[in-house]
Amino acid sequence: TVADDCGNESSQEQIINLIDDNAPFFTDIPEDIGLECGAELPSVFATAEDACSSVTVTISDESGDVNCTGMEVIYRTFIAEDACGNFGYAVQTITRVDTEAPVATVEDFDIGCGEYDATAEYGSYEFSDNCMSDVTVSWEEVGSSDEGQEIGCFDVQREYTFTDGCGNASTVIQTVSVFDEDAPVMDEVPASVTIQCGEELPATPGAIDACSSVEVTFTDVDNGTGCTGEMNFIRTYTATDACGNAVSASMEVNFTDNVAPTFTTPADVTIECDSDVTDLTIAGDVMDAADVCSADITISYTDSFSTTDGSCLANNRLERTWTVVDGCGNASSGVQTITLEDTAAPVVTFETNVVLDAEASQALNDFEGVEVYDACGSYTYTTTDVYVGSSILGYELDRTMVFTDDCGNSTTIQQNITAIFASGCTYPDAVNFNQDALVDDGSCVYEGCMEMASANYNPIASVDDGSCVTVGCMDPAGYDYDENANYPGGCDYPDSCPGDINLDGEVNVADLLEFFQFYGVSCEE
Repeated sequence: TVADDCGNESSQEQIINLIDDNAPFFTDIPEDIGLECGAELPSVFATAEDACSSVTVTISDESGDVNCTGMEVIYRTFIAEDACGNFGYAVQTITRVDTEAPVATVEDFDIGCGEYDATAEYGSYEFSDNCMSDVTVSWEEVGSSDEGQEIGCFDVQREYTFTDGCGNASTVIQTVSVFDEDAPVMDEVPASVTIQCGEELPATPGAIDACSSVEVTFTDVDNGTGCTGEMNFIRTYTATDACGNAVSASMEVNFTDNVAPTFTTPADVTIECDSDVTDLTIAGDVMDAADVCSADITISYTDSFSTTDGSCLANNRLERTWTVVDGCGNASSGVQTITLEDTAAPVVTFETNVVLDAEASQALNDFEGVEVYDACGSYTYTTTDVYVGSSILGYELDRTMVFTDDCGNSTTIQQNITAIFASGCTYPDAVNFNQDALVDDGSCVYEGCMEMASANYNPIASVDDGSCVTVGCMDPAGYDYDENANYPGGCDYPDSCPGDINLDGEVNVADLLEFFQFYGVSCEE
């Protein structure tokens, strides 16, 4: 159709036939992608257009090489077809990728220490991976509670590593518990032992354990004390392994003592004879008695005296036998010799000037004003008197005395002695006779009959003692009876026998004697 400016038109038909020999073109092609294993293949398609007609896009997947995931690469071909049968092609590469580590579990495991092998694998494990590559499994020990001490019961940490084909790895810790339930084996322990004080106790028994080191300890329980003084006890040994498993055995320990005490016998000594031999500070004492046991020690001694030849002292030699006994009766002894000597002179106490007033004897006491003591025995003495002057009333002298003991030690003293004799009545028949008087002082007094007419008249009597005798007839029947007579002097009787003075019925000499005792008596009274 052609039209001018004025609207005039003319028309003519032309036939135009359209043809299409160009392929469609893609307006959007999905990029190559890496797709995680397990993920769905993408549903995004390429888009295409055609200058002439609509386009239909289809896909065609082809598998390529397998990569680290264990899966093949997918080559996806997009095919765009227009209505005229023209084809356009585009390719997308879909590669499987793996960024996820395997997922795994490892079973913990318990095993006896005798069976444990540090190089062996214990327990089971499981794993899974999102891809299809092989997973390698490895492990290493990363820790142990025994810190290399091999204590027999411990936990070992093993780290398992699970690695897939793309190098993704995960780790899991496994605990292998090594246990020990068996007690150690301890050497045999005797049920009882008896040992001498001071000897070593039996050695601590040894013990072994299949899994670990063993510590052997012991405890003691008092079991009484015997004669030794040592505590007998029951010792219980306990062997304990590092896992606390233990075994015990008990042993009764008793102490005995068959060893005598030891001591040093005191040294021989020479001491003065007057020393107290029981004073051990002088005579010597046992200072170092000792015994292998702890019981109290008894120390005693016995003494035996003797006299050595030529000794000036009797029993001058003392043999002291010391005996030391322990609590179990074991004894040891030793002999100490103690020699007694006398180096001291007799001890003399005396008065230098002695006055004996009213001395009753001309003989002087050897020890006048003198006392002598010798600690060790007897002594002898000599006395030398030199008279200074003498009279009937007394005397004065100088006395020298020497006292010598049995060992020749001597002491000399000098005295001046004045003796004044005792005075008094020296006549034994006097009333006041003084038997101690050596000088008569004229003081004698006599008793007796002071009546001159008495038959026993005493002309020197100054004290009448009532002893006067009056002789006469004391029989009132006599012709010459005298009532004052106190001594029969005969009576005259009218009888046939006047000469029988004593009235015994006979005249004989006895009558004559009776007569003569009155002979010379005055009859005037």
